[in-house]
Amino acid sequence: MAKYARSLELRINHSSQAASSTTTNSNLVVSGDSVSPESSTKISSESGLVSGSSDKEDSEGEQLMENFKTLSIGPQQRHFGRSSTYMFLYGSMEINGKVKSRMPLEYDLKPELWATDIWKWVPEPEEPHYTFPDDDLLWDLIKIYFEQISPYSFPLLHKPTFERAVTSGHHLNDPNFGATVLAVCALASRHSDDPRNYINAMDYEQLLGWKWFRQIRLVRPSFVDTVSLYELQLYCLAFSYLSSTTIADALWPLIGLGIRFSQERGVHRAKPGPRTPENELWVRAFWCLIGLDIIQGITFGRPPATTPNDFDVDQPAECDDEYWECSSGEQFIQPPGKPSMLSFGVHYNKLLQIAGSIQRTIYAVKRPDSNQFACKHPHEQSNIEWNQRQVIKHDSALNQWLDSLPEHLRWDPHRVNPVFFSQTVILHHTFYFVQMTLHKKFMRMSFPSLAVCANAARCTVNISQAHHQRGLHPLPWTLMTLPHAASVLLVALWRSKHSTGSGSAASRKELADLQRCFALLISYEKRHQAAGRIV
Repeated sequence: MAKYARSLELRINHSSQAASSTTTNSNLVVSGDSVSPESSTKISSESGLVSGSSDKEDSEGEQLMENFKTLSIGPQQRHFGRSSTYMFLYGSMEINGKVKSRMPLEYDLKPELWATDIWKWVPEPEEPHYTFPDDDLLWDLIKIYFEQISPYSFPLLHKPTFERAVTSGHHLNDPNFGATVLAVCALASRHSDDPRNYINAMDYEQLLGWKWFRQIRLVRPSFVDTVSLYELQLYCLAFSYLSSTTIADALWPLIGLGIRFSQERGVHRAKPGPRTPENELWVRAFWCLIGLDIIQGITFGRPPATTPNDFDVDQPAECDDEYWECSSGEQFIQPPGKPSMLSFGVHYNKLLQIAGSIQRTIYAVKRPDSNQFACKHPHEQSNIEWNQRQVIKHDSALNQWLDSLPEHLRWDPHRVNPVFFSQTVILHHTFYFVQMTLHKKFMRMSFPSLAVCANAARCTVNISQAHHQRGLHPLPWTLMTLPHAASVLLVALWRSKHSTGSGSAASRKELADLQRCFALLISYEKRHQAAGRIV
């Protein structure tokens, strides 16, 4: 901190000597023990303490943080928010060339405090030596990933960029990108019949892809360096692969770590200016982590790693990969009248935001409106009244989301386009999953909630069966929602037997739906361990 303050003083002295009247073209980069000017970005004369309306404060504060990113404390750039002491100090100094005094700067840095990088005493870990698939198999797996997996997942990788990097051999030189490529190969192996994807010829099909995935080191041995884009992408891909295995529980800390890394790089904040391909990949990775965090939190009944109050980054662009860069020089222009496959990801994120709100209200340890520092008001709502209002509010949000879907993402069992059909399966699966999550807490005390959950579970099974009958590959998200539907159907069956008897028409209907659900899971267990373990 002291070193940083001194560097700012030195910067002010330098500005005064340059006698700049408005702005300066030099930025400070504090790295190690050096202070050097750069001319990459201009620092506005308004980068001091801000005042006025809240909108002005927000815009100036965001610009201040962008300017502050040119200051690197330590070996790499890191993000510092408004409450940090660094930002307070930086915003308080007038770095605009209008310096009223020229104080001589004489100070002595103690080498034991500033010149010794303690972390360098730790031996650097050896770089991994990866074994990649043969070239023909590698490109087959990449094709499978972008045709059969990517369209039905959170938007993450950009196909042209990824393929260019593999073609140039970047995966052979960058271990982080190499791990990302291996994760793609592991996921695609589940949709491939090539025997080279097995470790041994006699392996079970559930082990497909483990030959590639087992080489990956998911957690780095040191956190000194800031995260790379490839690491965030790896965490998302690892979730997709491991979620249907016997070690899915290990993913809980991994997604939280990815969100922490994203915040350290400032990925969670909106960026000024137009979209760029590089920044769009960071945005995709961040939203993927946010969605997976919500899914995990609901599945395990645990609080999220972050909330919408903590980020303001834009949603990924609703623009297909091939239109990121046009021959005319324009970027991110989807042709008019052509539905984007990326609309699925945007609406998926919006639906999960509703699910996250349910998680933070209905299932919160403490009511969000409670104030631990205030006395209880005599007219404060009871828990029953408060829960009723929350259920009504979120039911309304779900209905609004359903009405907002574009035509190509509305449920139609006869939809011809297989990509849009599978995307509608996932979206409506998730819709009913969120609906069940909202109401299942009140199933034992409210008949309407029981009816809503039972209907949502039946719809989930019907949608899955319609998808399965087309002979399409199983969608990973259905392997998570089907067990949820099965548990609701089991409760409905028990309630039906208790109230009307085991031979009633209602009980027979619940049992038939449950058997259909189990039959679907059994059909998926051949290559997905989690499906068979549930049955």
